[in-house]
Amino acid sequence: MMSYIELHLFSANSLADLAYAEKLYEIFDSFDYPPSVFDKFEPIKKPWSKKHDFFKAWKQQSQQFFGQVLIQRKKQVAYHADIMFQFGQNRKLDNKPPYHGISVYQIKESDCTGESRDQLFSELNMDYGFICSSGEYDAKNIVKNVGQPDGSIEPQKVIGMNWPYSIPSLYWTNNFGKKYLNQGFAEDYIQLHPNSVTKVGDGIRLQTAKEPRFFESVESASVESSIRISLGQKWFFDSKTQGNCETIDVSLDGLRMPILT
Repeated sequence: MMSYIELHLFSANSLADLAYAEKLYEIFDSFDYPPSVFDKFEPIKKPWSKKHDFFKAWKQQSQQFFGQVLIQRKKQVAYHADIMFQFGQNRKLDNKPPYHGISVYQIKESDCTGESRDQLFSELNMDYGFICSSGEYDAKNIVKNVGQPDGSIEPQKVIGMNWPYSIPSLYWTNNFGKKYLNQGFAEDYIQLHPNSVTKVGDGIRLQTAKEPRFFESVESASVESSIRISLGQKWFFDSKTQGNCETIDVSLDGLRMPILT
């Protein structure tokens, strides 16, 4: 069975400035296998080479309550990516946590190079991110057959994905930016395990194991529990309590206010 990797990066600051679009375009364009097409909606069909149109789409979508730019490579080494500009109309109340972010899906395990993922995190000044197999994401963030008050069954439900109000889980690879470090996050862990973290930009990268399928092993639960305790359980989403978590200090007004047209 083909093993796919996915990457998710989050920022509590606005990515609407076209300088971020320029930087992201440069990084994706420098890939050994750059994207083929992009667009604001499905079907994705605008040629990647039309850089000016990419910037226009970025500018327009970054002014929406929920805007997105979709990227896809359809040829050899296919993958797709979403750039999201999300600002919940009522913030916490509408179940849409406010953030700007980038997700890349369906990367073959053999094509998941560290250099490009570190570039995206550091050069776009991201605050948090993680990389894992699609199987690990499903195991930690998808609950199936959820009963509803009316007796119906919801086939599957996403849990924990409420950043910046909590860290959704601990994954194969985890990135934490300076906002976390400035609040003392991971201090104890770094002191105890200095060789287990790598500096990336103003933040760190922490891997729980060498292989992305480690989560399937018998010992993964105890290893991850130990790391979470050292990092601080209070920061992480807990599916049992679903209570309030420790959060980074962010000004949600740092994200642009949506402009309705």
